[in-house]
Formats: sequence, C-alpha cells, structure tokens
Amino acid sequence: MDEYQECVREVDGASLVDHKGVPVTVERFLASRPLRVEISTRAGPGGKKLSYMGGETVIKTLNDAFGYDGWSSEVRSTTREEAQKDDKGRHHVAYVATVRVTHRRSGAYREDCGVGDAIDRSLASASGNALKGAVTDALKRAARQFGEKLGNSLYHDGFNANNAPGTLKESLDALDIERAKTRFGFPKDRVKAQVQNNNNNKGDVQSNAAVAANANRAAAAKRPQQQSAQQHATNSYGAARTAHRTP
Repeated sequence: MDEYQECVREVDGASLVDHKGVPVTVERFLASRPLRVEISTRAGPGGKKLSYMGGETVIKTLNDAFGYDGWSSEVRSTTREEAQKDDKGRHHVAYVATVRVTHRRSGAYREDCGVGDAIDRSLASASGNALKGAVTDALKRAARQFGEKLGNSLYHDGFNANNAPGTLKESLDALDIERAKTRFGFPKDRVKAQVQNNNNNKGDVQSNAAVAANANRAAAAKRPQQQSAQQHATNSYGAARTAHRTP
C-alpha cells in the first residue's frame, strides 16, 4: 500500500472510520480542511481578523495523521538577525530558523523557514522567546506543505474560522464533493457542459455558413462589374485595331 494510503489510527490502534464506515486514509485526512475549533484568530493590519493554526494544534494534527512516532522535526539552522537595546533598557531580538518535518514511514519531508521576535528587559528571555517563535513558525510553515488540514487551506482566499467545518464529517463530505466536481463532475454538470459545447459548435457552424454566404454574395455582386469591364476592354481593343487598318 502507498504510504499515503495508510489509514489514520485511533488511540487504541484501530483504523479511524468516517460516518459511512469507510476507513479514513492519511491522504484523505490531510486533504480535508481544519475544523473551526482548530483555528484561532488575531487582529491583523487595518483591523482585519486573521485566522491561523497554533503550533500546538499543528503538532496534534501531525500526531493524529502520522501517529506519535510516525513523524519527526529537525531544526536545521538558526540565525539571530537582530539584538538591540532601546532607550528604556529593553532588548529587541529577532531570529530566523529553518525546520524540517519528516514522515518517517516514507522518508518524505518538508522544510521551510520562520521568523520570531521578542522584547524583554532580560536579553536571555528576549532571545529565548524570539528563537522559540522562529522555530514554531518554521515548523508550521513546513507542516502545511503536507496538506490542507495542517493550515495550507488558510492561504486560500475566502477560507477562515468563520466558514470552517464544524465536524470531521462536514470536512470529509466537503472534500468528497469538491473532488467529485473537480475530477469527474456531477451528471447535471456534464449534461450542462455538453449542451454548452453543442451550442458553441452550432454557433461556429452558423458563423462559418454566414461567412461563406457573405463571400458568395460579394463574389456574385462583383461578377457583372468584371464582365462589363472585360466587354469594355474587348470593344476598345477591336476599335483600336479597326482604326489601325483604315488607310
């Protein structure tokens, strides 16, 4: 079985099944969107409310999908980008980190970078908080590349905490419907598409026929003029020859 066709496991090791009694594969689970309770919000620029997934939620979802021993994370690098002290005696520290998340069974991994910053009167506290923030940010950015369930869907326009599914049943149903429409289409959609295609073809045929008819009418209109011009040229030539033979 393909690594991504393995099933999501319950705590007791049994396969997780959906409301139809069908085992939920890891691939299907990761392709579904996160639930409303898994999404947090915070204030953003311009008073907008931004939706995001916290680091603890991403880790829980990785555990649900791959198992507690089915994945690992590795901090590949960290760089302190800033360490300044302001006139109030507070330390401003910023870090950049790179983290790799690996699916152990297949060996597949995703890697990304993240940033973190902190302000504190203690340099150690500011540095520690900035570094932890950068590592968590990098972990989340790397994990989201494994699927919509891990936060990738939050980068889609229009999806946020307000319209997120409330249950796993709703999330899986929405995924199945979306895939059916995208890959195969519903019968009514196929009929509608066929009718539209036939109408387009009919319109092309009618358009070509109209163009041909117009061309024929134009040619017919020019024919008498061409014949008249040819007759005029013949008469002129005959008159010229007669005048030439006259002594």
